[in-house]
Amino acid sequence: MYATAFEPLQELALLSHLYPRRDFEALLDDERVTKLIARADGRPVGMAMVTNELSIVPQISPPFLHKRYPEEAARSAVFFGIMVFVAESHARSTVFARLVAGMGQVTAEASGVIVFDICRHNLDALELDRQIETIAHWFPGATFDLIDQQSYFGARLPALPERGLPISPIQSVSDVAAESANAPTAEVEPRSSLSAR
Repeated sequence: MYATAFEPLQELALLSHLYPRRDFEALLDDERVTKLIARADGRPVGMAMVTNELSIVPQISPPFLHKRYPEEAARSAVFFGIMVFVAESHARSTVFARLVAGMGQVTAEASGVIVFDICRHNLDALELDRQIETIAHWFPGATFDLIDQQSYFGARLPALPERGLPISPIQSVSDVAAESANAPTAEVEPRSSLSAR
């Protein structure tokens, strides 16, 4: 169900949304991750994962969130919504909204803040930001803000310039490796005035 939900994004989003099986199973086993499971007739039809242990979430910067939300961070009340997925058979049901609301409940019980990411495809095709904002406003006093954005750019370079580059190009990797092999090495003495923080 997880793979079915996220595999299509492999061709629609540059940032991979599909964890390797071992990483996914590690999250399932990790007691620091809250798992919310939606069931229909006793069978799982969707799941959400949320955690306030920010250090275990790949590719995010806890210091960024600590600086932005210092009061909540001091109480370990900054949560990250790791994932939400729903079986295709229940894609048009209320399962997604219930799972997102469940993550909101976990966060609100700690008077906290929850952060999550949405790829451009899901913003444009599904308007997930609007859906989640609507759910957020079910909670009294809620706010909903865009807190960061990452853009990826591509430059296709089919040939070298005819007149050469306007600056000296960097050395080739092999030249740099040869220079490094011949360079003298230096020992660095530890300094007693330095202290670890």
